[in-house]
Amino acid sequence: MGIEMDVRGATATEYRQSAGALVAAAVGGLVIAGLVTLAGLAFLPGWSIPLRTNRPLVASISFSAGGLVLLLSWLSVFWWNRFSVLVDSSRVTVSKAFRTVAEFDARAVKVRSHVLKRTTNGVPSSTTRTLIVEAGGLEQRFTCPRFSRETFSAMISQLQALAAPQPVPVGNGLPAGTQRSGQNQAPVQSQGFQLNREALSLRSRRLLIVIGILIAAVLGYVAFLQFSSGPEDVFIGLVLAGSLAGMVLFFCFIALAAVARVKSRTPDRVGVDHGGIYLDQEYFPFAGLRRIQATPPDYGISQHNRLELLAADGRKRSVLLGLNSDRGKRPVFSEYPQFIALLQRAAAPWPGLLVMDLQ
Repeated sequence: MGIEMDVRGATATEYRQSAGALVAAAVGGLVIAGLVTLAGLAFLPGWSIPLRTNRPLVASISFSAGGLVLLLSWLSVFWWNRFSVLVDSSRVTVSKAFRTVAEFDARAVKVRSHVLKRTTNGVPSSTTRTLIVEAGGLEQRFTCPRFSRETFSAMISQLQALAAPQPVPVGNGLPAGTQRSGQNQAPVQSQGFQLNREALSLRSRRLLIVIGILIAAVLGYVAFLQFSSGPEDVFIGLVLAGSLAGMVLFFCFIALAAVARVKSRTPDRVGVDHGGIYLDQEYFPFAGLRRIQATPPDYGISQHNRLELLAADGRKRSVLLGLNSDRGKRPVFSEYPQFIALLQRAAAPWPGLLVMDLQ
């Protein structure tokens, strides 16, 4: 997350690379350097007779190559790719390799983000997070290497909050020290949203139908063997059918358990007013929350919309609000984009409270 510091008499926040990612990259460089050294010790003697008979020379070349690889790797990690963003009031300073590469006023620009996830054979391999700044028709892109998901999300949320107009609510939701003005926007009216949890029950019923069809197919296979084969083939068929039925039941019940878990974490109703958010019958005032983290609408593919509330006392409440790519006839929460838009308006007087989870 960002590091708060006192800069020129004001509180500033500096967003830095993840310490864990830096350590992992440094260890990776050390491993690669070790492999280069071992490869040199193993293969250089076979290249020529002088190297075969001169072991000290082979060791010198191998360790020099490994040391050079380690030096370049660590220079890349701790110097060339060192990246940070300092937010001081509304002034933003972007630094790379300990040099300032850009400065801008967050109130005068439009801030966007882009997250690219790469996978290899379905296994996540890397993630590239990019800060996009638009000003005067020009666009600047800053790749944020080794930024954690939490740090990048918090940074984008703060920058976008600085660029957005700040409406001030009326009534009990007024933040301490905020002055009212006749030019303020009207407070957000209370609005509730009903979720279609029956769509999750429908998925469970479909899974049960699939289980029944598969088991019926297995039993039909056994019956076919019973009437068309000898006793030995029937016994083998029974063993095979039992194994197949067990595997079908195992994976289907895992799927049923996953659906049941999603349903248990999905509320029946959510709502927002000018002072807080409620989930079913439980109300969470904005003044008592440290952070609200939500999945952006239409973000990713077949990903659950998550809403996480972190209270000032450390308590956490996390719920699921349907799939962001659910375009079926019975979506769980088709009004999720409207809900997020309303939540952004209501939470605007608390800059940094609402964070979009940019995974």
